[in-house]
Amino acid sequence: MAETQKRVIFFVFDGGTGVGHLRRLACIAKKLQGRFSCLIVTGHRVAAHWFVPEECEYIHLPSWDNLLESKARYWGRKPFILLDEREAIRLRQAILRGVVEAFEPDVIFVDHLPLGTREELADIIKNTRCVKYLVTRGVLNETEKSVPQGMINRTREDCGLKRGDIWVVASAGGGQLGEGLIEACLELARIHRHVVFDIVVGPRSSLAWEDTHTTVIIRDNSRLHKGIPHLQYLHASADVVICAGGYNSLLETLQGNAKILCFPFRKDQRDEQYHHAACLKKFVDIEISTDLSELPVLFEQAIGSLDCHKRRDQRGELDFNGAAKMKKIVLKDLGLSESAVSSAGTAV
Repeated sequence: MAETQKRVIFFVFDGGTGVGHLRRLACIAKKLQGRFSCLIVTGHRVAAHWFVPEECEYIHLPSWDNLLESKARYWGRKPFILLDEREAIRLRQAILRGVVEAFEPDVIFVDHLPLGTREELADIIKNTRCVKYLVTRGVLNETEKSVPQGMINRTREDCGLKRGDIWVVASAGGGQLGEGLIEACLELARIHRHVVFDIVVGPRSSLAWEDTHTTVIIRDNSRLHKGIPHLQYLHASADVVICAGGYNSLLETLQGNAKILCFPFRKDQRDEQYHHAACLKKFVDIEISTDLSELPVLFEQAIGSLDCHKRRDQRGELDFNGAAKMKKIVLKDLGLSESAVSSAGTAV
């Protein structure tokens, strides 16, 4: 007899500068969906359309960026509703309680700050009777060892790359705090006209966008993107990737063979972006700097040492099968078998 489909809620941390938390939890949700019914709860708007799997559903919460005056000011706007911080927290708490009461989850996933940015999840985590998981950055988020070479070739062809072209993909993650990196990469593209650039500003960037009717601007040898839903394939297919060291950006790039130039937003080497990149350095051909003035020299060195036909590091030794392992953990904790068929008829 088919087992009853269990219900899972993923609460996405949305108080930071990027969208990596959404990308990672969405990957786990996709792996669980079918055997489970997965609902993602997030304050991200545009990024949710990109990353939430079509098989799953999501609920958009009023974002901190639109609730708090200090956050809205970064984007040059006012909050959508005039509330003080305490009232804003109460609003989010009430919506979250309603979601949990309606959905009645068997499992709750949280990440980063398990009680929420301002502890708006505290009562839910304490009082909801279900299995709960805290997912940290140590859980890698891809279900394949690498993007197949055929997909890399197709991605390069789809982006207009010819044989022998040098392709640079530069991205600032979600975009917030990455404006300086993007401007430096635009200058690189202006100087190195023999190199093809795809530069992604990110959906959370405060940089002015020239044309609100398009998401890509073409300039000679470069394409400037507001955002790309399938950026992971560009990261995996490029010859050089310039990024801030965001968790997802690095892991997506490791699916291919690109040389990596990493410029963390924060200067302290104890902070996550720098520390994570430094840990990967013993496996990966990666240069790390907190000084953007070093980008031109590091870039010259990178394109001068490209070898597109030979892997130069040990990235293949890394295990990227985290989502599948997470599924096994959840099944075991709930006492479910791996070979059963869900009530929705999906074999797993």
